[in-house]
Order: sequence, then C-alpha cells, then structure tokens
Amino acid sequence: MLLARNRDFRLFFSAAAITNLGDGITALAFPWLATLITRDPFLIGAVAAAGRLPCLLFTLPAGVITDRVDRKRLIVRADLFRMALTFGVVAMILSAPPLPLPDGSTAVWPLIAGIAIAAFLLGCAEVFRDNAAQTALPQIVNKSDLESANGQLWSVEQIMGQFIGPPLAGLLIAIAVPLPFVFDATTFGLA
Repeated sequence: MLLARNRDFRLFFSAAAITNLGDGITALAFPWLATLITRDPFLIGAVAAAGRLPCLLFTLPAGVITDRVDRKRLIVRADLFRMALTFGVVAMILSAPPLPLPDGSTAVWPLIAGIAIAAFLLGCAEVFRDNAAQTALPQIVNKSDLESANGQLWSVEQIMGQFIGPPLAGLLIAIAVPLPFVFDATTFGLA
C-alpha cells in the first residue's frame, strides 16, 4: 500500500486530510456566523459567495504561478496565512457584541464586511494551496503510483471536506461561536 511504503506521500496525505477538514469546517462556519450577525439573506449569501469566488477568479492564474515557484514553500505559506487569518476571525468574534446581534445593530455591516473579506482571502489561499498540492504530487510519488496516489488524495479531500468538516463545524459552533474557527486555524497550523 502506497501510504505504508512512501513516507513523503504519507505526510502529504495527512496534511491534505487535515487542511481539507479545516476547509469543510470553514464552508459551514462562515455562513452560519453570518446568520448570527444578520437575518438579511443577501448578506449571508455574500459571505458564502466570498469564500467561493476565488475559485472562479484565481484557479487559472494560480496554475501559472504554482508552475513557477517552490510548491512546498507555497503550500506552507498558504496554510500559515490561513491559520493567521482564521485566528483574526476569532479575534473579530471575541471583540464583537454578543451574538446573535439584534435587528438594526450598527455592528452588522463592519462584521459582515470583515468576515466576507476573511472568507475571500481564505478562499484565495485555498486555491493557491490546493493547486500547488495537486501539481506537487508527481514529485512525491513514482509515476507508476500516481493514479493510486491521486485517487487516495481525492478521496480523503472529499471525505474530510464534504462529509466530516461541515457536521463538525455545526457541532463546534453549537458549543461556542469561535470554536470552529479556533479548530480550523489549528488544522492549518498542523497541516
């Protein structure tokens, strides 16, 4: 089995699993946080869209850039940037008035703008990180193992990002609003 015999792939696979768990948590936590700030469906949707907009805007340029830079360094810097940014979201939550905010609160616009910008920047870093990770795989595994490695990597990314991360985000935000973001930042630091 590839994971058992290739240490570099095992580390790469583990980092992908951890960071995609964080991505899955983020996918649910940001819109949920927005619902605690406002009941305006447009603003809630704007926060969710801000996190996905970088995929549309930067996937192609990210491919060009990742072909010209040290991929490992780009992956590490993207995850460190995402960790710092997510801790910034925690600070924003802790400095905000108690959530949920009442209707008509003057804190709505600054908070929504702040989390939408954070979601957008996290999405940008995710696009660059994921692109670099995908293109780094041939440097980690032999050509004969590439198909298997791609399948394993894709599987763990989907499982962690789509099936485990979002429900875990719901559980964490139910315990304490900043908790999914603390957990998320920790996953980026570990990855």
